[in-house]
Amino acid sequence: MVTVNGSARTVEHLVMHPQLGAWVQFFAKLTGRMPPDEHVWILSDSVPAFVKFEGPLYVRGPTWRIELATPRS
Repeated sequence: MVTVNGSARTVEHLVMHPQLGAWVQFFAKLTGRMPPDEHVWILSDSVPAFVKFEGPLYVRGPTWRIELATPRS
């Protein structure tokens, strides 16, 4: 649940797990280079909207957290 303009809204949490071939997965586990899962939150409304992302943006990259920001005055 997120709050938008004072009202609670439902979001969908999607987990994207990379699917590797058998050999690639074997060597990735052997070398400790399994790619981490990526998490995405999408607003479940009549018009879907991006809410948040957590995960690497490229192979062997750091984990990024991207969220929407609301300007306040």
